[in-house]
Amino acid sequence: MTPERREHVFAGIRHGVTITVVAVLVWLFAEAQSVSERTLDLRVRISTPTGSSWVIQTIDPAWSGVATVRVQGARVAVDDAVRLLTEGVDLMVGGPAVPAQRGRQVIDLREALLQNPPLDRAGVTIASVEPRTVEIEIDELVRIDDVPVRPLLPGVATVGEISAEPPTVTITAPSRAESRIGATLLETGVQARLPLSVLSSLPEGGPQEHEARIVLPDALSATPGASVDPATVTLTFTVRSTTERITQVSVPIWPQTPPTEINRWDIEVTPVVLRDVSLVGPSDVIQRIRSGDLRVIATLRLSSDELEQRITSKAPEIIGLPDTVAVESPIEPVTLQITPRIKTSAPTGEGAPNGPEPPATRAPGDDAEPAPRQPSR
Repeated sequence: MTPERREHVFAGIRHGVTITVVAVLVWLFAEAQSVSERTLDLRVRISTPTGSSWVIQTIDPAWSGVATVRVQGARVAVDDAVRLLTEGVDLMVGGPAVPAQRGRQVIDLREALLQNPPLDRAGVTIASVEPRTVEIEIDELVRIDDVPVRPLLPGVATVGEISAEPPTVTITAPSRAESRIGATLLETGVQARLPLSVLSSLPEGGPQEHEARIVLPDALSATPGASVDPATVTLTFTVRSTTERITQVSVPIWPQTPPTEINRWDIEVTPVVLRDVSLVGPSDVIQRIRSGDLRVIATLRLSSDELEQRITSKAPEIIGLPDTVAVESPIEPVTLQITPRIKTSAPTGEGAPNGPEPPATRAPGDDAEPAPRQPSR
């Protein structure tokens, strides 16, 4: 083959390879730019910046923290977006989607995700989001200083006072909760409780020191963002006597209504007594219960609203016991049947029957005598 012929062949090969490579590159570019669509379950975290005083509560009970997102765009862009969203996204309070202000807000998840940096830079379109919105409430945490500590040692009789160190704690709570119960907390304080394992093994005498946990009141225990500092205190006390237990075979249940409701309702309670109520407390107090000097009574306090609603069950409360006596048995709700009392009036004038009026119907537990005074502690 002549040199000219050889050069001509090589030139043809080079030309063919070049055309092939260009065609492949064009195909790859076209494939990358072709429209693609993906649906993914995206973890959406609505949170607050580290160190901020904001607290969030989700109002919508159906919100699980996961949104189903349908993403469209170039195949490469969609793949990049899916990769960036693998760990979920954070919608921060104070960001463009969640303004830092108190009160309820409805977040448009589609708009919020479009403003989020991973998707904002990916160059994709969010075709749909399910659910489309989520409702939240934003509040600001405030401090309640100098809340007194109230030591609680059920079943333990002590000599002298029980001291707590420190004697006060600081509670942090949403401003809405603080405005509702802040003043009450400063008056009633918070309880400091020992673990049951420690309570049951306290030796007599002292003084002795034990670490106790601060217990937030029910109104705060389930409130997002509520906390106490310090979480524990040291209690110093001297135990006077050991504890005893007693089981009350039968504790009567007395319905109790507001004075204005006494003659308006018939109340049937089932059962009418609590069975096998276990009590624990100092020996001298338990002895008073055993001898009958200290009566154990259960009351069923019914408000006007509960009567109007005709509730069908409620748990009674044990009354008349000192703070040193604890109820160990669970108090289960009893069944109620509340019916309006029918008022009857005797006819007047001629034809009116003679004889005494029939007695008024009384609700179970509505004795003629007033309820006994609470036994002294």
